[in-house]
Amino acid sequence: MDLFATQPVIARLESGKDSRIPSLSLLSKVATAAHAKLNISFEIPKSR
Repeated sequence: MDLFATQPVIARLESGKDSRIPSLSLLSKVATAAHAKLNISFEIPKSR
């Protein structure tokens, strides 16, 4: 899996404990390497 990211960066993403927000570019590279589609969406809650 060639992500152009170092092992520590991937480990931080996997741990879920890092407070830093990954870039869209990095998320896209991870999705590509995993043969997955990256979906980012906004959902507006229905009114009560």
